[in-house]
Amino acid sequence: MNRGREALRGWEETWSAAFAARGHRVVIEVEPEVEPPASALWHWWITFRAGDAELDAIAAPEPEALAFEDQRGAFEEVIPLSEVAAHVLRWLTDDVG
Repeated sequence: MNRGREALRGWEETWSAAFAARGHRVVIEVEPEVEPPASALWHWWITFRAGDAELDAIAAPEPEALAFEDQRGAFEEVIPLSEVAAHVLRWLTDDVG
């Protein structure tokens, strides 16, 4: 297993706990499950879902931040891993607390 994927799993747990602490259930899906080829610029496609709302992000091989898709379909909004839970809640649930 790739160290980047293992680190991302740890962040998934952190984000899920943050969502639950604020009373939200957000499903996190990460693709692919196995390490992509070394030539890939972005290794992980991450989808956050709450009800019918969905937000997509991508992560590099050794993620320090996620690049989120904006309304134009561009992945230009780069959010540090420590701020991902708050960002996702703002987008998916209008929770700004």
